[in-house]
Amino acid sequence: MKAGFLILFLSASILAAQGQADPEYKKVAMERAEKIVAEVEPALTTTTRNNARDLVANQYIALNSIHAERDRQLKKEGANNERILAHADSVVATQHDKYVTALQDLLTAEQVESIKNGMTYYTVPKTYNNYLLMLPFATEEELTLIRENLKEAREHAMDGGSAKEKHAWFNKYKGRIANALASKGYNLKEEGERWAERRDLKSSATYITESSSIMQKLALSDKWQAEQVRNLLAFQYQKMDAIYAHKKRQTTEMDQASLGDAEKEKRAVKIWEESKSALDVQRDKLFEKLDPLLTEDQIKLVKNEMDNIL
Repeated sequence: MKAGFLILFLSASILAAQGQADPEYKKVAMERAEKIVAEVEPALTTTTRNNARDLVANQYIALNSIHAERDRQLKKEGANNERILAHADSVVATQHDKYVTALQDLLTAEQVESIKNGMTYYTVPKTYNNYLLMLPFATEEELTLIRENLKEAREHAMDGGSAKEKHAWFNKYKGRIANALASKGYNLKEEGERWAERRDLKSSATYITESSSIMQKLALSDKWQAEQVRNLLAFQYQKMDAIYAHKKRQTTEMDQASLGDAEKEKRAVKIWEESKSALDVQRDKLFEKLDPLLTEDQIKLVKNEMDNIL
């Protein structure tokens, strides 16, 4: 009975708090909403822009009121924490659904996506692009897994009461992504280390100097396109270095083994064939990824530049 009274009281308190929001916070919410909507689509009509701004601002105000009342109730001695938290979460979920529906009635799907990104520091596109660079040869299935998990995290993060809470949701889902990719054979720690190496443009490593040389000749003006291409080229050189190193280890082991001439020649041919096959497969993967990013002439330039080692 007491728990039921607390929940009813919390609901009534939240509704009252929404109508009594701090004027200073209302101002902050309106400014924040104005900025988010302005970044969505400058060509929106004045009426649509203002309506969208008001929806976003009112959502911030509603969430702030819900969180504030929840925290006030939690501080009360003898309050049932679990029930208050569960009820507050339920109220937030209802508010979230109403808000998203209102946005969808007013804006296009793409514009709604932009609003959601604006409310979560554009973490989805930024993080997704980082995965693209860290795992340049990820399959479409793997990229879909990454993208959908990030979007699901965003739905929760939108309702967070602080930047810390928002980022916590993304960290939770990045953990899920890591586990899912680990089951597919990825080691994200190692992949992250290799990606860090590819970003060190001051390095004298072959994968930096050679990829940078090709990029100078391509002279791409679009920064995101250029970063994707440079990253792919650097990754290609890294993979080739790994293939050559594996071939060298196998050759050393062969030379140290007690083999007859015929067996040694047979083993040498097998090592060479496996190495050549691995290089050919990697080469095909590279140009499959470069195809949507570069013109036919630009791809020819890359092939010519890499011809002596591909």
